[in-house]
Amino acid sequence: MKKNVALLYGFSFFDQFMIVIALWVPYLATLGIGMRQFMELQAVFAIVILIGGRPRQREARGANGDGAERTPGGRDRHPVL
Repeated sequence: MKKNVALLYGFSFFDQFMIVIALWVPYLATLGIGMRQFMELQAVFAIVILIGGRPRQREARGANGDGAERTPGGRDRHPVL
């Protein structure tokens, strides 16, 4: 377990240097993918991360969906009949 923690710290540190890119770009070049296509792929990936990372409107509102806080006692403002 302690070994995994050390490996995680090491990976987190070296991940910031993007060492994998130095291997990934030449590998893709051997497959016939140029720098333009690589950058387009990076742009699509960034857009997906941007869209997927934003909070949904339903989650941003109150728990009962009307944008209001819950009333004291844990009951919703609009009781269920």
